[in-house]
Amino acid sequence: MLRSTFKHAQSIRNIATLNAVTNAKRCFSVTQVPRASVDADQSHDDFKPKSKVDNVTDRFEKMKEFIDQQVNKEPVVLFMKGIPSRPECGFSRNVVNILESYKINYKTFDMNADQLMKEALKDYSDWPTIPQLYVKGEFQGGSDIVSKLHFDGKLKQILNDAKK
Repeated sequence: MLRSTFKHAQSIRNIATLNAVTNAKRCFSVTQVPRASVDADQSHDDFKPKSKVDNVTDRFEKMKEFIDQQVNKEPVVLFMKGIPSRPECGFSRNVVNILESYKINYKTFDMNADQLMKEALKDYSDWPTIPQLYVKGEFQGGSDIVSKLHFDGKLKQILNDAKK
């Protein structure tokens, strides 16, 4: 009798498992959705699906264009972390201090304000670090290179040429 009770309990458990699996399949099965009568390619641009990747790519390219415009428009441009009165890293502070010692006007951009802009700058310059100094559209370098140019006396000449 114990065997028959055990077999009966086992068959009930198997039925319960089978029912649970069947119910789960019903709940989670993919429903066929009728296809739209008009393909996305044929619809008006306002109604086409927009990809977040496309939007980011467009924004990335526009940022690189903006960077290019700025470095070619302004005589001296510094892309840094923070602002000149409050640099947010020692490397940016170093370049600011060097530029301030020449008492020149220069334009700055805080690259901590927008991560995508930071990545666009790195792609634009093919240089992995910030700060980045540009003089008359030409990339001069980051903190170490600017320091070397300064101590070698070359940065003074580069900046004087930018005033012309």
